[in-house]
Amino acid sequence: MKKTTGNIILVVVGLGIGLLLGEFVIRMFAPQKLVKPCFQNDSEVALSGVSECEYLDDWQANFFRYHVRLNNLGFRMDSDIEPSDKNLAVCLGDSFTYGWGVNQDDSFWGILKKTVDKFGLDNKFLNAGFPAYSTGHCTKALEKLSENHDVKKAIYFMYFNDLFDNVSENINYRSHVFKENPNGEIDLKPVQVFSKTKRIWHALQVPDWLYKNSHLTILLKKILQGEQKTITQQRPFSENNLPESEIEKMTKVSLAHLENLNQKCQEKGIELMIVWIPCWLELDLENDMEWLNNYPYATFKNDLKNFNFFDPTQKMNELLKDKNAKISDYYFGEGHYNKNGNQLYYQAIWQEILKFLTPMPTTH
Repeated sequence: MKKTTGNIILVVVGLGIGLLLGEFVIRMFAPQKLVKPCFQNDSEVALSGVSECEYLDDWQANFFRYHVRLNNLGFRMDSDIEPSDKNLAVCLGDSFTYGWGVNQDDSFWGILKKTVDKFGLDNKFLNAGFPAYSTGHCTKALEKLSENHDVKKAIYFMYFNDLFDNVSENINYRSHVFKENPNGEIDLKPVQVFSKTKRIWHALQVPDWLYKNSHLTILLKKILQGEQKTITQQRPFSENNLPESEIEKMTKVSLAHLENLNQKCQEKGIELMIVWIPCWLELDLENDMEWLNNYPYATFKNDLKNFNFFDPTQKMNELLKDKNAKISDYYFGEGHYNKNGNQLYYQAIWQEILKFLTPMPTTH
């Protein structure tokens, strides 16, 4: 019995030493991209922010290095949000709203926050944007926030890849499932992300810790599962033709998501504004990146006339007039706004945002 126990101990110790040695070798000679420390698996929205988290994001140092700080709710903003706070105005969206690649003060949300404060509007201005969120993810995020907080207004910043993400049926990403009913309408049903087994696995928190700290774990995962693409689909950058059937599906599903978001806002007495983030080829920019555009965005935007919708494309192009600018002047090479891009977008939207936030005068 003692001999068996001793052998088991030797095996465990040997395995531990082997893993540590393997981790050291991988870190030295084949370092991997770890999961970012302020990200956590979330069974409702795939990913959410870790509360009170702070780090320097240099994961793509060839494009940018920027500081990230999340508040008590895991939102990228300095001030915390308490249940006693009143009259909240919430910005929803994906990595553009989050401010991917730039420091908070250089993001369009950060500049908007300063403007809202300067004009003394009676709103606490929140940034609930998070990387890779589709329209459905934003709807869920707003529902969760409004359960215990006094949300009065919501601004959904819609980027073109939301149209692609909204039709994703990846169990590790999608927030809703959808099907077309006999009337040709899209029915949406909210679902949890991940399989039941994977949700239990994530609840242990051990794998999350390993993904954030162990280069060996990431390498083994690649070997076993293959190279994993990021959650946000990259198709809009590489395909130039979409079949009409797919365009129709993307349009109908995205409109259903917007209707659902609008309905949830109406039920909770939240005023909603939808603000478009133009695709690069909607702007008067020389395409020095050779990026592609494969969706009829102008047609889709025309379908949003029944919403409180603002499209800043024309204003941005007026600001770009005679600049002879290139895509690389306003975007990082991986696809997000750089500091100039955030400033350009802010200049095109700030007046409409203030108008939306300003209370209507009462009449007697």
